[in-house]
Amino acid sequence: MPRRIADPGLYDFLKSQQPLQIFVSLSAFGLGLSTLIFFVNFFYSMFKGPKAPRNPWNSTTLEWTLPSPPGHGNFEVTPTVYNGPYEYSVPGMDQDFLPQNQPAPENCAACGSLVEDGRILASKKTAALVCGGGRGQRFTPDL
Repeated sequence: MPRRIADPGLYDFLKSQQPLQIFVSLSAFGLGLSTLIFFVNFFYSMFKGPKAPRNPWNSTTLEWTLPSPPGHGNFEVTPTVYNGPYEYSVPGMDQDFLPQNQPAPENCAACGSLVEDGRILASKKTAALVCGGGRGQRFTPDL
């Protein structure tokens, strides 16, 4: 692109690049307009947009149970952790996820999930090895 030339049309060797110069200029203006749209949306969302709920992503980890912004020490009361951070699609749950601070439903009917004192000990994939087919017998395979 020509720089510091007031009128590139005066030079014959630059006339062939004039359409490219126009395209690049229009693209730069389009980029500037899209940036303005971003900033308008950003400030509108910051001051007038709806507030997000505590767990908008249906995540299972403890940080989504905190208020925003969190207070000193994060948790008002120390939470009890009942299960792991990746408990999704747990059988017997009304929701598709099981937060860490909620006890699991009591089900181990033919290897749904192994639950003991409200804690998931094995997921659906490994429950057949651990619970012994729903009889409550633990099985540890030889490695």
